[in-house]
Amino acid sequence: MGNIIEIDGNKSKKKIVEEMARLLLLKDSNAPRKPPKIIMMGPPGVDLREHASTIALKYKLIYIDSDQLVKDSIRREGESAQDLRQIIKNGEPIPDDHAIRCLRERLEMPDCKTNGWILQGAPTTVDQISMLKELNMQPSLVITLDMSDHLIYEKLEQRRFDPVTNKYHYILSENIRDEAVLNRLVHKYEDQHPHIKKKLLEYRGFMQHVLQEYAASIVRVNAEQPPKDVRKNFIEAIEMTF
Repeated sequence: MGNIIEIDGNKSKKKIVEEMARLLLLKDSNAPRKPPKIIMMGPPGVDLREHASTIALKYKLIYIDSDQLVKDSIRREGESAQDLRQIIKNGEPIPDDHAIRCLRERLEMPDCKTNGWILQGAPTTVDQISMLKELNMQPSLVITLDMSDHLIYEKLEQRRFDPVTNKYHYILSENIRDEAVLNRLVHKYEDQHPHIKKKLLEYRGFMQHVLQEYAASIVRVNAEQPPKDVRKNFIEAIEMTF
């Protein structure tokens, strides 16, 4: 079993790079580089989509959102996907076999094979990990963004959704003076304590399996920093790895 590479984002940039250079020295090779296959994971509230799309743009990777793949497939299937529509409406998880089927179809497309990809939203269960393994769709790098439960609650419980602009606002940190905006903000169920607690328990339990299965390829990044510092850390991880 390989080593888990932990990056402490509280260290200086120089120290982070030196430590990663030491740990990843044996990865240096003159062989042709294979297209990167990156999975990005994290608990609720760590802005996975933003980080993953930024990395995709920087390295010209194909950005894949597993949840969006499923929604697109349901839209294409029309009335025959009514059961799946109801599952999503009820806030229930999509069946593993359907989620992995959508993912497999996308990862087998030529652009993913040529450019490499960065995936967020899957795997989310032990069965999905097994299915990806059986399909020989193993990542070359797994990045997990780490944040304490306390900060996750603090961040999400103050988040409100504006149905007019389709944007989120953080009412304790933003100085919103417009009464019309304040009155229309919605506290969505996903940002309320019971739902956050449920998702965190599920994620923490699942991460034990992730750490075991992907031990040789995991980079853990401290997400309790400003977004630009978080991105710097996993950009360094990617560049040192590939």
